[in-house]
Amino acid sequence: MAFKAFRLPPSLADFLAPGVCPFCGSDVGAGRFVCDGCLESAERVGSPMCPVCGEPYPSGTDHLCLECARDKPPFDIARSAVLYRGALALSVWQLKFRRSLWLARGLASFMEPETMGVGYDYDILVPVPMTEDHMKRRGYNQALELAVAFAELFGFRSRLDQAALVRTRWVRSQMGLSAPMRRRNVQGAFAANSDRVRGRKVLVIDDIITTGATARACAQALKRAGAAKVAVISFARRARTLDRAS
Repeated sequence: MAFKAFRLPPSLADFLAPGVCPFCGSDVGAGRFVCDGCLESAERVGSPMCPVCGEPYPSGTDHLCLECARDKPPFDIARSAVLYRGALALSVWQLKFRRSLWLARGLASFMEPETMGVGYDYDILVPVPMTEDHMKRRGYNQALELAVAFAELFGFRSRLDQAALVRTRWVRSQMGLSAPMRRRNVQGAFAANSDRVRGRKVLVIDDIITTGATARACAQALKRAGAAKVAVISFARRARTLDRAS
């Protein structure tokens, strides 16, 4: 499915959009972030999929996936913009591990809430947090960088809340872990501020959803603190069902 190019109001275009595609370096039009070539190469996550967790299927119609049927997630909905493949997958890796912070704006431009199926009706926007020690060592949180860019683009600046959700302990890297191991690894690793989230609709943002373990752990902490609704969005998604089918 092709992307519709997101455009800014002219007054913001010169300030936020440098006129160069962050992925390939080619020129783009005023108020745009990504060139047509990179937009067309992106594989958008869409139907058929699980209506809850957003896991895409190679064919058929929307239906509940086996994992959500067996163990209902604490989040109400999870969605991702693109599949974790090709040049855009490399961009996520560069943002996450190579301090390529300028990529955050380009990645966020793919995440228009209506296009992703989650809408704009949320009280607060929450990035997946790091521990303070991890933040000091790395120097930045890629989920926060993505959230800041997303908030600027889509009118969430006043709703961005870094203090609503915190990571309470260090966890080992999720890379290379199986789905059950990932879930155990992050279990109880987050805590939410009930004064900030009770009765509110929360939109959680991350760079990538792999098995959904982090999304579940964040949503569980937020729901326990009284959040009325939790939606999780990410730029990219690893699609297990599509990978098995290919």
